[in-house]
Amino acid sequence: MAAGEKFLDSGVDHIGIGQPRHAWRRWRFVALSTGAKVGAQLHQSRQAVAHSRDAVKQFPRDPAVRMALIHSLMETGQDRLAEEALDLYTREFPQSAAGFAALGTLRLKTGALPAARVAFERATTLDAAQVEALTGLVALDLSEHQPARARGRVDTQLAAHPNDVGLTILAARVAATTGDMPRCQTLLESAIAADPTQLQAYSLLGEVYARQGRLDAARERYEALASQQPAAIGPPTVVAILYEMQNNRTEARRRYERILQIDPSAPVASNNLAVIYAEDGGNLEVALQLAEQARRKLPDSPEVADTVGWIYVKRGLPNLAIPLLEECVRKDSRNGSFAYHLGAAYFNAGQHEKGVQTLRAAEQLTLSAADRAAVKSLVGGAR
Repeated sequence: MAAGEKFLDSGVDHIGIGQPRHAWRRWRFVALSTGAKVGAQLHQSRQAVAHSRDAVKQFPRDPAVRMALIHSLMETGQDRLAEEALDLYTREFPQSAAGFAALGTLRLKTGALPAARVAFERATTLDAAQVEALTGLVALDLSEHQPARARGRVDTQLAAHPNDVGLTILAARVAATTGDMPRCQTLLESAIAADPTQLQAYSLLGEVYARQGRLDAARERYEALASQQPAAIGPPTVVAILYEMQNNRTEARRRYERILQIDPSAPVASNNLAVIYAEDGGNLEVALQLAEQARRKLPDSPEVADTVGWIYVKRGLPNLAIPLLEECVRKDSRNGSFAYHLGAAYFNAGQHEKGVQTLRAAEQLTLSAADRAAVKSLVGGAR
């Protein structure tokens, strides 16, 4: 895998150490522009395109609504229609950095790398700190074996916008991809301190500590920080995640419950506690409430959507789960857990052929030992 592809797929190059699936799954590039977030919030199912088209009919000159349709088309694989819509959008809104960034993302997706670079550079000319465009340019730099150029590009913008959490996480990903783990750690800690809802930052930070073999030392450090900052949710959330990485789910559950006493709407704790309840025989109704609460705070997170969908499967409601889980697989086709959950949902809904096909695809991806055994059992039972 080329360096640029590694960067898009994971900030730390596929660390596989048997971590709990929901706390730090590999995360691929997700568009961070306003349009992408609006699109995710408008609808989270296969009907997103239809809803976005209806909105465009009502508000044809609203750029955010138009971008919502474009991102819906991209997320559902309708690349030709997305390109047509982007061509029209960039002609009507030639000063929109988000539009050219989306065009670059689409061209990157389809393998048109020189055209992608042109679009991304146009976006950064309009807005030098446009995170989606910078992410694409960094991936292209790394694919051309130019790590210094990638880092310099991001560092310049971070120096100009030191409080931008999106840029901080991007800089951390660049540091991780180029092997500078101390800098990556510092940047991620800064991002979490600025915004404790940043699921990506927690995920990557956990992987960094695992790679360095410093889980115990890291947990002790964050225990001390949590004691010094009793009203903050960032440090205790890291502690809970580290307990999960060490397979101490009982203590992790206690810590997440304690975090929710401090902040009942904390989305990372809500999501991860929902998964623990669902997988360890807890109350599924409470688990669903927690997951849906997390989804309201993190509507464009495929990890949280997967949690909601998996709980639906556990509750015997696979038809409610399928649209959510299909969305997750569309956003991250390399995530083994997403594929396993979707295959199980198909299977439980009576769609055995689709279920077996999806589960066999999951077997080719990275899975935890427990998930792999479950996939094998389902596929074997279908024969």
